[in-house]
Amino acid sequence: MGFSRVVVPGRLIGRAFLNFHAFPGKSVYSKASPSSGGASQVNRGVLPMENSTEIVRLDKWLWAARFFKTRSLASQAVNGGKVHVNGNRGKAAHSVVVGDNLIITIGTMQFHVAVLATCKFRRPAPEARLLYAETAESIAAREEQREMKKMINAGFSAPAQKPGKRDRRKIRSFTRND
Repeated sequence: MGFSRVVVPGRLIGRAFLNFHAFPGKSVYSKASPSSGGASQVNRGVLPMENSTEIVRLDKWLWAARFFKTRSLASQAVNGGKVHVNGNRGKAAHSVVVGDNLIITIGTMQFHVAVLATCKFRRPAPEARLLYAETAESIAAREEQREMKKMINAGFSAPAQKPGKRDRRKIRSFTRND
């Protein structure tokens, strides 16, 4: 028993409109305001962080600024002591305000950033970069660390082929603690 699918332009399925280009004045991502009578407008040049005085949780801001892929990872990093706010160890529920200085440690990299704006929503990377300003010292330190890593790995040469049966036996006999 086969089903045929009828696509109706503008029909809401899930979260997005099908064929939303048929409605040039509406956007899938913008919400209608009560004063506009339910019509939504596309604000292409305006960022959603226009109200930068709103209070945002630290883990949510780190996720929105694209330092971490998920809020869960951001929360784990904050609770693990990898994020410091104004010199003090942060907590996930700590609120971030404009002007805060953050030290974010991801692996071996360390970011020193100043909060320029707050946003509760995850936006594209070019817009997310407008949420913070990284210090010149932080950028220079990460670049130096990247160069050191390249120099350390420069002397390494991978073997030409995988070890064969005889080679694996030699490796096992060499690494055994008998």
